[in-house]
Amino acid sequence: MKTLMKLRMIFAMVGALLLLAPVVALADDKKIGETEVKDLLKSVDEACRKKDVAGQIVMLSSNAQIVVVLKDKEGKTNRIEWKRAEYEKYLKQSAAALEDYQYERKDVKITIAEDGLSAKAVSSVFEKTTMNGKKISSENRETATFTKKEGKLLVEKLEDEVISMKAE
Repeated sequence: MKTLMKLRMIFAMVGALLLLAPVVALADDKKIGETEVKDLLKSVDEACRKKDVAGQIVMLSSNAQIVVVLKDKEGKTNRIEWKRAEYEKYLKQSAAALEDYQYERKDVKITIAEDGLSAKAVSSVFEKTTMNGKKISSENRETATFTKKEGKLLVEKLEDEVISMKAE
C-alpha cells in the first residue's frame, strides 16, 4: 500500500512538472541575454553600413520612441523626437543623400535588468560621410532600451546624443 501511495505521489509530481514545463519555457523565452543584444546590434550595424533602412528599423518596436539630442553653436540643446514611421521616413531621405558613408560602433556596454525582461546598451557611434559635397563626421552616444515581444528582441527607446559633429 505504501509503495502504491509513493508511486501515485511520484506520478502526480511528474504530471505537475510536465504541466509547468511550458510555463517555465515561456518565461525563459521572455528573458533577454547579452549575446542576443550583441547579435541584434551587429545586425543593425551591418544594415547601417549598407544604408539598408529596412534592416535598421526591424529592431524597433511598433511604438518605439526615437530621440536625438544635439547642441547648437551657442550651447542650446535641441531635442528631436520621432515615432518609428517618422524615423523610417527620415532614414530613407538621409540614406539617399549620403555618399561614401562609414559607420562604426565602439565601447558597447550592455546591462540586463535583474528580472531579465529588459536590457540597455550604451555605445559610441562614429559616422563619416559626404553630403552635398561636404565631408561630415560625428560621434554619438547611443542608448537603446530593449524588451521582448512575442519572443522577439526589440528596441522600445533609442536615444542618440550628438557628442560632436564637424563639417568641412
